[in-house]
Amino acid sequence: MLFIDFMRKEMDAHPFGHTFKGDVKAFTEKQFPAIGFSKWLSEMRNEVLSEDETFLLVKCYIEHGGRQPNEIPATLGLIERQYNIQFDVPSQWYTQEYWESRFAES
Repeated sequence: MLFIDFMRKEMDAHPFGHTFKGDVKAFTEKQFPAIGFSKWLSEMRNEVLSEDETFLLVKCYIEHGGRQPNEIPATLGLIERQYNIQFDVPSQWYTQEYWESRFAES
């Protein structure tokens, strides 16, 4: 599940979600500190994510979670262990150098 879809679902279920009038970005900015990534990751427990899905997850961690590119390999390892989510990605995705170069181009 994409993070934006998860947040849309959270907004729809939130008692005051209607006050955001469908603005998922505004809801995310306001509610992310309270919601975080745990519930989203729990919904993906035991899944295998493709390269594209993994990249979107990493992008969320950088944009919303404040992670630096050099923290991504450790973050992926933690997610694998804690949520039993597997990443079908090349081995270089587990290196700091890969993510530093990938986001230097962005």
